[in-house]
This record gives sequence, structure tokens and C-alpha cells, in this order.
Amino acid sequence: MQVAQERTIRADKATVTPRIVLFEPVYWGAHRKVQRAPLGLLAISSLLDKEGYSISIVSQTLYDDPDKKVLEGCKNAICFGITA
Repeated sequence: MQVAQERTIRADKATVTPRIVLFEPVYWGAHRKVQRAPLGLLAISSLLDKEGYSISIVSQTLYDDPDKKVLEGCKNAICFGITA
């Protein structure tokens, strides 16, 4: 069995785990008040987590101010993913 090596980035003598932000917008026809877990993003994030990435998931239905959460998460992120 191959063990995933943790990926790290050197920044000013500190080791930082790369962050990935995943975003799920409200899809057409959905109501913002209906809260549900972003199951697709959870599945993808489990694979990325095994590879040593730090994952942030923001669902537009779960946060009062999702834009603020996305912007905060993307400050040190190496990748931003959005569902269709």
C-alpha cells in the first residue's frame, strides 16, 4: 500500500500545507433556505485530504455570507473549485 506524502510549500522559513477552496452555489430552482450537505464536494475533498491538502468547503446554502467565506479562504489557496 502506498502512503500519500504530505505536500508542503515553503514560505518564509515556515511550512504551509496547500489549501484548496471548493464552492457550491445555489443551483437554479433551489431555495437558499434549504440546507443540504455538499455531498459531491465532500467526496472530492476526501481524495484531496488523503493527498495532504487542506480543504475548505463553502456551500452557499449553509452560510449567511458565503462570499466573505470564499474570499477569506482564497487568501492562501492554491486552487478554487466551483460546482456547476
